Amino acid sequence: MMLDMATSVQAWGKILDARLRHQPIPDNWAVDRGGRPTTDPAAVAGLNPISGPKGYGLMMMVDVLAGMLLGLPFGKHVSSMYQNMSEGRNLGQLHLVFDPAAFTDSQVFRANVSRSMAELNASKPAQGVERVLYPGEDCVVREKQAALQGVAVNQDVWEYLNSDRLHTDRYETGDPFNGR
Repeated sequence: MMLDMATSVQAWGKILDARLRHQPIPDNWAVDRGGRPTTDPAAVAGLNPISGPKGYGLMMMVDVLAGMLLGLPFGKHVSSMYQNMSEGRNLGQLHLVFDPAAFTDSQVFRANVSRSMAELNASKPAQGVERVLYPGEDCVVREKQAALQGVAVNQDVWEYLNSDRLHTDRYETGDPFNGR
């Protein structure tokens, strides 16, 4: 089980994907430069936090643990992932690793995690949802599908990856994904 998540309603990569596909985004994902909800992925200036005030609180705690606690940039001081690709990112990450034996019997812990995952999979899914997945299971499913079928790549991304603008020994300058 693994949880890798953005603390925004939707990750920035989904905004970029919508830009490349020339598709609108839901109006609760992001805001424009004026702070207004937008469905235009090219107009996105900021992402909305998950779950209103609770999501905002979770986002702040992640910022404290992965930025401030480590002496790294936080909040608006974190460099953009896609604006200046000639620079690396000064970005904090915090990985918590626990030894279950410090808290309980390791075998009991493993059995309980496996049981929880199986119970989630056995739960009745919401209408229109095929099945209930445990955190990280969607990645396992996609990895298996990719191994069998390959990975679909948007034509714009394919052309960019095969262009002279990308070099393996440096970051490029400019912003090919910005849509401007």
